[in-house]
Amino acid sequence: MSETAFWTTGLFKNSDWKAKWIGLDKAVGDDAPNVPNRILSARMLRHEFELDKKVKSATVFISGLGLFELYLNGEKIGDQVLTPGLTEYNKTTFYNSFDVTENLQLNKNAIGVILGNGRYFAPRGDAPTKTRTYGFPKVICQLEVQYEDGTSSTIITDESWKLTTNGPTRKNNEYDGEYYDARMELDAWNKINFDDANWINAELVDKPGEELVAQPNEAIKIMEELNPIAINEVKPGVFIFDMGQNMVGWCELFVKGKKGDKVSLRFAETLKEDGSLFLANIRGAEVTDIYILKGGGDESWEPKFTYHGFRYVEMIGYPGTPTLSSIKGKVVHDALDISGLFTCSNELINSIYKNAYWGISGNYRSMPTDCPQRDERQGWLGDRSAECTGESYIFDISKLYNKWLTDIKDTQLESGSISDVAPSYWPLYSDNTTWPGTYIFASDMLYTQYGDLKTIETHYPSMQKWIEYMSQFLMNGIMPKDTYGDWCVPPEDIKLIHTHDPLRTTNSDYIGTAYFHYELKLMAKFAGLLGKEKDALRYSDTADEMKTAFNKKFLNKNEVLYSNNSQTANILALAFDLVPEEYIERITNNLLQKILGESDSHVGNGIIGGQWLMRTLTNNGNADVAYILASQNTYPSWGYMVEQGATTIWELWNGDHGDPGMNSGNHVMLLGDLIIWFYENLAGIKADPDIPAFKHIIMKPHVLGDLTFVDASYNSIYGRIKSAWKLDKDKFIWNISIPANTTATIYVPTKDKEDVMEGSKLASNSDYVHFEGWEDNFAIFKIQSGNYSFSSNGVIKKITKQYVSTPEISIKDTTILLGEEITVTIMCKEKDAVIRYTLDGTEPNETSLIYNEPLQIEKNTFLRAQAFKDGYNSSVQSKAAYSFVDPNKNGINWNLYKGQFKKLPEFNELKPSAKGKVFQFNLEKIKLPEHNFALQYKSFIQIDKDGEYEFSTSSNDGSKLYIDDKLVVDNDGEHGPKQLGGLINLKKGRHTLCVEYFQSGGSKVLTAFYKSDEINNQVIPGSILFTKKP
Repeated sequence: MSETAFWTTGLFKNSDWKAKWIGLDKAVGDDAPNVPNRILSARMLRHEFELDKKVKSATVFISGLGLFELYLNGEKIGDQVLTPGLTEYNKTTFYNSFDVTENLQLNKNAIGVILGNGRYFAPRGDAPTKTRTYGFPKVICQLEVQYEDGTSSTIITDESWKLTTNGPTRKNNEYDGEYYDARMELDAWNKINFDDANWINAELVDKPGEELVAQPNEAIKIMEELNPIAINEVKPGVFIFDMGQNMVGWCELFVKGKKGDKVSLRFAETLKEDGSLFLANIRGAEVTDIYILKGGGDESWEPKFTYHGFRYVEMIGYPGTPTLSSIKGKVVHDALDISGLFTCSNELINSIYKNAYWGISGNYRSMPTDCPQRDERQGWLGDRSAECTGESYIFDISKLYNKWLTDIKDTQLESGSISDVAPSYWPLYSDNTTWPGTYIFASDMLYTQYGDLKTIETHYPSMQKWIEYMSQFLMNGIMPKDTYGDWCVPPEDIKLIHTHDPLRTTNSDYIGTAYFHYELKLMAKFAGLLGKEKDALRYSDTADEMKTAFNKKFLNKNEVLYSNNSQTANILALAFDLVPEEYIERITNNLLQKILGESDSHVGNGIIGGQWLMRTLTNNGNADVAYILASQNTYPSWGYMVEQGATTIWELWNGDHGDPGMNSGNHVMLLGDLIIWFYENLAGIKADPDIPAFKHIIMKPHVLGDLTFVDASYNSIYGRIKSAWKLDKDKFIWNISIPANTTATIYVPTKDKEDVMEGSKLASNSDYVHFEGWEDNFAIFKIQSGNYSFSSNGVIKKITKQYVSTPEISIKDTTILLGEEITVTIMCKEKDAVIRYTLDGTEPNETSLIYNEPLQIEKNTFLRAQAFKDGYNSSVQSKAAYSFVDPNKNGINWNLYKGQFKKLPEFNELKPSAKGKVFQFNLEKIKLPEHNFALQYKSFIQIDKDGEYEFSTSSNDGSKLYIDDKLVVDNDGEHGPKQLGGLINLKKGRHTLCVEYFQSGGSKVLTAFYKSDEINNQVIPGSILFTKKP
């Protein structure tokens, strides 16, 4: 007979809590809550109590906000750090529980708590953006004791507890670091018989929010220790340690010196040329830990309530000369189980995978953060829409993401709006479809990867509320709600953050519509799973209506291209099943043409396109092109980051040169679906979406490029799945493990199905192997659980025909004064390519004029050029419009206004600081401030034919366009590069045209376009813009 088992339950209801929230709701001493970099000393609380019976069991339940450390009789309880997990505090607060049976003693006991600020007492007020703060630190604690005689007692927090702010932790701020004065240590403060006569009684304080619940996800812990690999004295007394890895956490200091010696540790990801710290990309974060010695022997110290993202550590003030053993790095993140392993024969890909591992884990802070080092560290939803599935292959993120979905739900307003950041410490409610859509994407990930239908059921009402809220913005099937555009497209200038080239960006209405269409399809899926058939039909019908509207508005059937034919425009249309069947091949070719030709076999998308890039290529028969991107090592690529010495993933493709105002060295959003592709398409381990959680496994490895082996495994909820293939000369050998109670459909690369062996038998004759069919040089089999070894002789590798590089036109769209002329050259990377061109805007073809010498342009011209080469696909077309203007007639009058704007101002209430005239709606000819200004342009546009015209602006930040005082384009608000358009019917003649623009920080971008049925989309030419009516 088995022994009787015992367990302890949590506190399920609010009424189970007898303890009270206590703290000190005011600043004291050197506290400075109202300065930009907020300062607050740690609160220390203690209480003594007696136990007069033998204890059978004891459990403590505690929540300390923002962060806490708990002690019983001098011993720290638990190995967690930065506890509890972050939440939307006005809605949900976590408590933690600990078995403390062995920590108690008969008679007197002492309990102690240290409270840090965390995010409850926010590290900032209004910079770099308005930050939500909740109050001063507070704690609730309840100790439940069961005695061996069957009785029990409860020790609770109340006004009898003692409190002091005069401990050694003088400052603690997650952005700025921790200031610890060891001279102020209170020896034995958390033990019995400590004299706390000078301490005050704690105050009863308000509870933080609606719900107090047990933390459902893993604790944050010190997961690894790193020793520095080098030390360099860059100037007298200033030492730089190299940890060898961009890591997240802090350093433990080992030091011996005099009382009052002050040692500072400052942290950074990169160095300047002189070997000192490069801190510009840290922005306003001070990232400095300070330790003041108490003297008298060897001392060691590490912070409790801050963390840093860094590779390099600057040490100043060390008594004597430090050595490599003077500090030790503590790697800190959520204590998640590793779920997957991946390696292959391509060492560059292995390095990219390693960088992804460090970047992803380092950004787990009880929520997925964007970055761990600067004054931000927020849970931006858009960074993890599809990318979260890739994370699930490396770590078991089921609990973490379940928790994060609650954070997202808790940000929801009564209207249905969801914050772009969760928890909403930066309360940004921009009502776009891309960032909040992660609420739906992550729910689908949890279902597909883990079979978690309960989460969908729990969150369905809130997701539905958001869908219904966003549906009110639909206009004839088009969703005009996108805030951030295709964030972080590789810029044309390696020093920029965002591209200034409107042809690289993707129309915001396009993104908003594509995403919302797909979100409706997922909602229809969820409704079907939950038996809500009416909802499923309604969402499916609306998605179909949007697909029709999408193609009507954005598909140019004459040229067979979507919108401006950007990489992301093609990716989204293909990924979200928006392309009519008859156009799929052409749109796929457009994408290949952009990648292989225009981008010279490099990525050309931001994070929106990147979430679907690799799988879209593979699903449309071009896995070899995906491999070219994955193994690329020049800019822009993941491999370029590795080649430049990165040990994590950068925020920008040009992270080694980009503007430091937004240039994190540890930011995983650019991974997109790369990790998914490693596991699902290189290793061939994928959950069947119709039979989720790997109950049925789809295994379809792709043998690509120079790869000779891939070895991967994944721990599903049913057990370990293994896929290890290799090439032995022309022989493909594939070892597979399928866990119990699961099945798999496997695709064996081969030239002939009768050539596939399983062990020593023909696969079709092997036990538990059933031949299912043949597809694109794959033999398809159905197998049961077990271990298998498949082989085939001869693998056909598809090689996509290369595209000629896009011709480069020396002068882009520009305005020229009448009577002048310009000389234009056209170059192509392939010197033996033939460049053909037209001057009237028509499509070049193989019979068009051949470019042999520079072109002299002396009248209005729309130049198009295309390159051709035998054995290659033709290039993407280059375009440039040249507009000749009469300075006495043509022009745009502009006024400049200085100020800090969050949206376009009322210009008639402001006084301009400068004014002038230009000939195009852009920023090139105006002397502008670095940041914080607005412009108003006014002109008259000549329309030569009655009809419907579409105008658009591409801007960073906000812009609007008015015609005859009617608002046609509303692209207002703070945002990255974003293009929006609007339609208007115009009569022949001149019309007033006004464009307004403001910039609040970051890049400066403005361009205005127009088009009609007879006019290709183009920059509004200066030749049709006048300063006066006729």
